[in-house]
Amino acid sequence: MKNDYDLTQDFLSQIQVNVQAWGFLTVYPGWQDLDYVPSCNKFYFIRGGQGYLKIAGRDYDPQPGEWYWMPRGVRQSYASLGDNRLTKYWCHFTATIGDTDLAQLLDIPDKVIPADSEQLAGRFAALIEACDSRRLSSVLRIKSILLSLIADYLELAGINHLRLPSPAVNSKLQEVVHHIEQHLDTDLPVADLARIVHLHPSYFSRVFRSQLGQPPVQYINQRRIARASHLVLTSEEPLAEIARLVGIHDICYFSRLFRELTGYAPSEYRKLSRSQDRPADR
Repeated sequence: MKNDYDLTQDFLSQIQVNVQAWGFLTVYPGWQDLDYVPSCNKFYFIRGGQGYLKIAGRDYDPQPGEWYWMPRGVRQSYASLGDNRLTKYWCHFTATIGDTDLAQLLDIPDKVIPADSEQLAGRFAALIEACDSRRLSSVLRIKSILLSLIADYLELAGINHLRLPSPAVNSKLQEVVHHIEQHLDTDLPVADLARIVHLHPSYFSRVFRSQLGQPPVQYINQRRIARASHLVLTSEEPLAEIARLVGIHDICYFSRLFRELTGYAPSEYRKLSRSQDRPADR
C-alpha cells in the first residue's frame, strides 16, 4: 500500500515550472517598488552591494551569498540604498502542481545560505545562458536548471513535507491510490473510483486533479507504464503479456502509450537494458 510519503511524491512529481524573466545586474539608481504583490515567484541571489527587501512584513538587509525566495501572492517591497547598489542574479518563475502554486504548499523560508556561492552563481549563469539561447534543447535545459535550483533551495531549507490542501480529501485519495495500485490489471473506470470515496465522478475528477496534478485516467496510465517498464526490464514475459498484466489489452495502444511516457518503444527499452545502455541516460 502506498503511504503518505508515496502520495506526496506522486503529487510533487506533477510540478510544472516556467521561467518568465531572468538576469544578472547591478540595480539602477532609484530601483524601488513598495508594497506590491507579484504574480510570480522570484529568486534573488545576492552577489554584492546594499539594498532593502521586505517579504510579508519581514525586513531584510540582503548580504552577499544570501539566496532569497520571494513567493507570488505575498506583499513585498524592494529598494536601492545609497551608492553601493545591489548586485544580484534574479529569476522570475512559476511552479505549480495542478491549479496550486508550490509556494502555497510549503513553509518556505525567505532566505537560505548556500555552502558554495560560486557554484550557485555558475548555475544561475547557466540558466541565463539557456534562457538567452535559441537552441531547441534550451527549453529542456531551462526547466532542468530551474527544477534543480528549486530542489536545492528546499534542501537547504530542510523542507521535507508538503501541506496537501485538505487532510480529509488526502485521506480519501489514499484509498483511491491504494485501489489503483492493487488493480492495475483491471479496468478502472473513473465512476468506480469515485464510488470508493462516495463522490460524484465529475467532482471526484476535479478533486483528484487539483491534489495530484493530473486527471485520474492520466495518473492510471502513468502507473501502468511505470509497472510495465519494470516488468520489461526484469522479466522475460512477452510484451503482450506485460500489457495484459497492467490492464492494457491492445498491444498497439500499449506500445504507443509506452513510447509517449518513456521515450522508447517497449522492445527498444528491453533491448537497451540488455546491452546495459540504460534508457534513463538518454
